Amino acid sequence: MGTARPRTHQNRSILPALLTAVALILLFWRGRSQPPPNIDNPEIIADENTLAMSSDQDTDDDITKYLKVTARAVDDGSSGGGGGLKLALAVANTHPTDAVTVLTWDSPLDPLAVQLGVLTLTRTRTPKAEADTSSSKTEAGEEKEEQILIPTIQVRRKMPPGPESLVAIGAGQTREQVVELREPMVPVGKLKLRGERVRVVCKGLWRGVWRGERESVEGDKGELLGAKGEFESEAVVVGF
Repeated sequence: MGTARPRTHQNRSILPALLTAVALILLFWRGRSQPPPNIDNPEIIADENTLAMSSDQDTDDDITKYLKVTARAVDDGSSGGGGGLKLALAVANTHPTDAVTVLTWDSPLDPLAVQLGVLTLTRTRTPKAEADTSSSKTEAGEEKEEQILIPTIQVRRKMPPGPESLVAIGAGQTREQVVELREPMVPVGKLKLRGERVRVVCKGLWRGVWRGERESVEGDKGELLGAKGEFESEAVVVGF
């Protein structure tokens, strides 16, 4: 009667199969225990490429960088004598393809631009040379800039802005309006009496700018929804 041999070889062949089965069971239950992705929260499913694209898009949405503001004196012969001085305030859209719509409030295209303080006026004064009796020398005075203070007003706007407050500017086009510097806002009489020259700068904040024609944004024209940004023109020197 012979002795039975241990089934070592058979046990070794069964062990890998058992380990594989246990691993599959663990993976199955682990997958069922995780909650499904929340599609209502885009941050959970957004990858790095998606976030980078969103960042680039936000930067491109700064449509105000395509707006260029300029100011120039207008001589139409109607502001002579005791009248004021007329200025043309212009806004150019430098975007190569897209139109923009501008909310005119507090902008160069606002009919109340002067009264709202959109213009900054500065005059340059050169004091006359004074004799130094102690040294018998005459020294020329240094130029001094002095800002002309313009009394401003406050306006209560009705929301939402009406279509008359929205101006569309096509790609490569310019819109402008003519304003007048006159009494009592500006001391025109004194400036003319002295023959002074004044440096004018048009600057302020855009209250709302949209990409597209006016009709495309009229349904979404809340003031807080438009792009914001600063504007400032180059200085123009005018004579009184």
